[in-house]
Amino acid sequence: MKDHGRIRVLLVGGEADSREPATALREHLEGARVLTAPDADAGFEVLESRRIDCLVSTYRLPEGDGLTFFGAVREEYPDLPFVLFAGADDADLARRAISAGVAGYVRRGAGEEQYVVLAHRIRTAIEASPSAGDGVEREEVGRELQEFRDRYRLLFEKSQDAIALVEFEGKTPHIAEINEPFRTLFEPPGEGVVGKPLDDVVAAESQREEAENVSQRVRQGTYLSGELERMTVDGPRDFLWQAVPLTDPATGEVTRAFAIYRDVSALRERERALKRERDRLDEFASIVSHDLRNPLQVAHSHLEIARDTGGEDHFDTIERSLRRMETLLEDLLVLAREDGTVDGTEPIDIAALVETCWREDIAGNGSLDLRTDRTVVAEQSRLRQLFSNLLGNAVEHGSTSPDSQARQDAPEHGSPEQSVSRDCADGSEVGEGEPPGSTDGVEITVGDLPGGFYVADDGPGIPAEEREQVFESGYSTSEDGTGFGLSIVAEIAEAHGWAVDVVDADGGGARFEITGVDVVERE
Repeated sequence: MKDHGRIRVLLVGGEADSREPATALREHLEGARVLTAPDADAGFEVLESRRIDCLVSTYRLPEGDGLTFFGAVREEYPDLPFVLFAGADDADLARRAISAGVAGYVRRGAGEEQYVVLAHRIRTAIEASPSAGDGVEREEVGRELQEFRDRYRLLFEKSQDAIALVEFEGKTPHIAEINEPFRTLFEPPGEGVVGKPLDDVVAAESQREEAENVSQRVRQGTYLSGELERMTVDGPRDFLWQAVPLTDPATGEVTRAFAIYRDVSALRERERALKRERDRLDEFASIVSHDLRNPLQVAHSHLEIARDTGGEDHFDTIERSLRRMETLLEDLLVLAREDGTVDGTEPIDIAALVETCWREDIAGNGSLDLRTDRTVVAEQSRLRQLFSNLLGNAVEHGSTSPDSQARQDAPEHGSPEQSVSRDCADGSEVGEGEPPGSTDGVEITVGDLPGGFYVADDGPGIPAEEREQVFESGYSTSEDGTGFGLSIVAEIAEAHGWAVDVVDADGGGARFEITGVDVVERE
């Protein structure tokens, strides 16, 4: 049977959990039900779960004081009568309590009289309450309200989203309550975040101004949502986010708000990974078509010559080009599957590899001056690809005649005019071949650098304002170029952990410098 007509009093703090005050009030408030709570937090838990007609609090509480507790109760329960039951050690306390708006003030003393006075203050406060006399109605409303609070509590505690209830102190939102996902994401081990400014907890220093601007808009009553990055205990993460302002019905001001964070970092990383994979597949298709062009052109040129002259020695070159295309396709497939990593590195003689590239991969006129005796550690097939692209780029862009015309002329006039000279690092000649400058094409030099090597040409060079762009996929200064040659160079260098840069060559032209290379030192 419900006790709709019984007075319910909540006694909070001090000796409120001992038998004497509660027992005395039950005697002097005949038929009243007196509940007790040791501190403010426990008091709020009772208020959330029970109908209370009057709250009585001691001034001294385990944390804070009775007037601070009154202010918090007033925000949540503006019509609940509040009586302060305080000691006699502060003569000014009564004035401050009445000024703050408490319904009654009773100074604690000795004997039974203090409880007679306290019971009278409680009755008076209840009778003066705006809700006096509607006990049955309040019980029914209680309050539907309790069912609503239970649902809210269940949502707050069981939600997979990180949720913080914040209270505004001036312009600053301080964390008042958090659920477990919020604690997991934002609370460092051994450190509590309740009571701290929200923006200090969730925003990195670089995000602080933006976060504070958001808080001010919420303080003004604006509901906000969107996607943002916030700093968690494990680093920055992406969130779908909501800020829900809560308006005080008594004042019309926003005093609290919910901050809700849904972690979408894994989803966004998956989306980024899919985009990277799609971009890599698109680039892979372009790379295959680009890198196949040189050996295909060589094979085509020698096939035309063989048809005209009947020279069977050209078939050996054609066969090498076909093998090169087959190897290239296999290596590029491995590259695509391994996402830009290298394995199977070995010591490689740069001069020997570059000369092979020059003879078998490059179509067009030019001369090659090898000024290196260096051995480096790399993946051979991909280092060859790097040199083939650098040499091909030099021939294509550095020739005195347009590349398309040079290639068109090759079948008609015979094999492309090419020469190679090999020099030691000190400049002394050690190999046969025509000296640089004996052809009409570009002159290319491959030499050593501290911790690396370079490929230079005597062509028109690359303007300083374009040097950052030449390594971007799709960028080309030639109408016939695909713009992938140098991006492949950059990708291969990055896969090996090298750095690649372009500067002016001595006497003009472009010089590509590759550094950070693992060089095999001579014994």
